[in-house]
Amino acid sequence: MLKELGCDRIINYKKENLAEVLPKEYPKGIDVVWETIGGQTFQTCLQSIAIKGRLIVVGGISGYKEEKKEALPRGDLSTVPELLLFRSAAVQGYLLLHYQECFPTYFKYLVENLESGKLKALYDLGKEKKLAGIEGIIDGVEYLHSGKSIGKVMVKIS
Repeated sequence: MLKELGCDRIINYKKENLAEVLPKEYPKGIDVVWETIGGQTFQTCLQSIAIKGRLIVVGGISGYKEEKKEALPRGDLSTVPELLLFRSAAVQGYLLLHYQECFPTYFKYLVENLESGKLKALYDLGKEKKLAGIEGIIDGVEYLHSGKSIGKVMVKIS
């Protein structure tokens, strides 16, 4: 599916060791990382950031299942300021709710690009279990956490 969307290289972090693949295949680092996993994946991506690179944090699914939530990723973060400074790099968190003023403009842009075919929306109504009805919401969350979903997980209510 990712190849169909135009990705050059797909790394399945569950099957490949990210800490080995990234420096080997991208010795100069990665310009932009869209990070949704958190934990060790965050740490590895941070270490692989290029000069003037950006690491955009949009989630941390590795911590969603845990009962004890921590505000920061695990691990030693004491070297992060130096790493960012010496690479002129940046880490930025992105929570959609903080950008509500952008919704009208970019929602219109999104719809136009979906309708023209420039963007392709992928949604997943469940593979093994069809996600439907109010009870499907719980199944949908569990499915999302399973790591088996592709695209946006959706539950059909009616």
